Formats: sequence, C-alpha cells, structure tokens
Amino acid sequence: MRVRLFLVFSISSLLTTLTAAPPPAPVGLGAVQEQEVQKMVRVTGQVRALNKAHLAPQVGGSIVEMMVRSGQTVLAEQPLLRLDDRITRSRINSARANLRSIDVQLDSQKRMVKDTRANLSDLEASRKALPGAVSLRQVREARLANTELEGRIAQLEAQRSVVLAEIEGLEVELSHHLISAPFAGTVVERHVSKGDFIGVGTTAITLSDPSSLEFHLDCPESVTFSSPPSQLSLSLASGQSLQGVDIKVSPVVDPRSKTWRLYGRIGTASTLARDGVSVEAEVPGSQRIKAITIPIDALLKNEAGAFVYKVVPGQMGEMALPIPVKVQFRTGGSVVVAPGGLAPGDRVVVEGNERLFPMMPVSPKAKL
Repeated sequence: MRVRLFLVFSISSLLTTLTAAPPPAPVGLGAVQEQEVQKMVRVTGQVRALNKAHLAPQVGGSIVEMMVRSGQTVLAEQPLLRLDDRITRSRINSARANLRSIDVQLDSQKRMVKDTRANLSDLEASRKALPGAVSLRQVREARLANTELEGRIAQLEAQRSVVLAEIEGLEVELSHHLISAPFAGTVVERHVSKGDFIGVGTTAITLSDPSSLEFHLDCPESVTFSSPPSQLSLSLASGQSLQGVDIKVSPVVDPRSKTWRLYGRIGTASTLARDGVSVEAEVPGSQRIKAITIPIDALLKNEAGAFVYKVVPGQMGEMALPIPVKVQFRTGGSVVVAPGGLAPGDRVVVEGNERLFPMMPVSPKAKL
C-alpha cells in the first residue's frame, strides 16, 4: 500500500514539474560564417593633454606665497606662485631715483644752452653790424661754451636711455617673480612649498588642461593606410570606449621599434580619458584572412568573459547552450572569433539572448 502511494505521489510531482517548466523563449538567430576579412591589428598607445606645462621660474629666489594646491582648477593668467622680489624692487627704486637726478640735470643744462645760444647769436649779430665791436675770440669762446653744453646734454640723454632700459629690464625681472597660469587647466602637482628656495628652471608646478586631449598609437610596419580613417574607436583599460577624430599619420618610422605613430584628438568627453592613460585600437593590417565570424549582437559578457548562446537540439526541443568565445577583432557588423566551440553553419541567438539562461528551451524566429 505504501509503495503504491509513493508511486502515485512521484508521478504527480513529475507532472507538476513538467507543467511548471517555462515555455520556450522566442529568439532571433544569426549564422556563424567563415568569411574572408581584412585582418585587424590591435595597437596600443597613450592619451595626453594637448596643453601641459611644467612651470619654472626664470629667476631664482625664496617662495613667499603659494596660491594654489594640487588638483585645483585655475583660469588663464591666474597667479599661482610668488617669489621674494624685494631686491629687484629696491634696484628699480634706485634706478628711478637715478633717472630723476638725470632729468634735473638735463633740465638745467637745457636752460643754460638756451642762454648760450642766445648770447652767441647776439655776438655774431653785433660783429656783423659793427665790425670791431666784438672780437673773433669772444665769438669762438661763446661757440665753444655752447658746444660743450650741447655735448653734456647728449651725454645725459644717453645716460637717461641706459637707465630707462635698466628700469624696463628690472620690471620684466620683477614680473618673473610671479608665476601665472599660461592657460586654463588643473594643477596636476605642486613640487614646492612656501619658504622653499627655487632655482632658475626648476619645475615648481605642473599644469594640464583636461578638456583638450589627443592620443597616439604605435603601429607596426605591417599596418598601412592609403589614407587615414576619419574616425577611430579607442578602448581604455576600464573597457570604456572613446572616439578618436582628426586622425593624422606620422611620416616617420622609429628605426629601433619599427613602428610609426597614428595621432588624433579625443572627440568624446570622458572622465576616465586623462593625460597618461593607456588606449587600444584595432586598425586594418595588410592581409586578408579566412576567419570565423558571428553577428556582433550575439556577443554577451559575464565575469568569465565573452560568450554566445548556440541553439542545439534537446530532449524537449531546441535549447540555448552557452559557448565561450575569444574575440579577435571587429569587422563591420560582425566579430571575428578564435576557432573552437563554433563552426560555420551553427546558429547563435542575436535577439532575446539577454533573457536566456543555460539550457533554456527556445523557439527560434526567422533567421536574421
């Protein structure tokens, strides 16, 4: 009696389980193909700021004021650091006092030469009007006195020019005691602190503009372009994608690494695209190869890596079998995968695959 009850209960449980099984999921399919494709080569490079400066003073001195901190955003021409400028200011004040003294002397000499010219003119007129009234010696002495005064004025004016040039140079030197931002950007690093003595040419602050970035990629000689692409898809180590635009090709091959560089600007804003980060890209090589391709919509990713759902026959109809794949490169709307696991003619899910789980029954729709 107990055996009969157990069999009835087991059959009932099995029927309940079969009844509760999920219905086949409707999915769209794509075909695995073997195609001749342009071989793509993965190249690496770096992002760098178009505007980056290592700011150093053109004069040496002690730092009396640090006006920024690392990581701070600054405007163009914003003061960043000031050196002790007391000696230069003292020299400027001394030169200006010397200039005032020269101006006083010049004013006095110009008044005197005005008088000597008038005296010489009177003597020459008198000698011409009344011969014998004024001696030739008197005229010559008056001319000599006038010439000496004019020479003294020329000398003072030359001295004045020298002092003016000295003041101008000192004012330029004074301006070098203040380091300002040459462009708007972010203070990457402060290399000195208030009270430090810094020499000429020693880097005090590194400034970078994160809003204007470019990239370079090191390409092997096997990569050739008849003309550079207008755009290029870039990948960061984080997996984030960037768009490279305004692509330029270097005309020079590095003789040591046998690589040449591909340059461009970062055309899409990203908080992860920073000066110094590594980037990768796929560029067309010089060969065409036969390769296994799958529609790009079939590709899924999890913690273990990339995979696709392959449709296979099962006891209850067709089922979704997860197949790991190793992606080699993208070509148009497909991706090239390494051989193994998939064969030409296999069917993979391209629509509805995000809702599947392993060995789930599926109901294929028309092939895409």
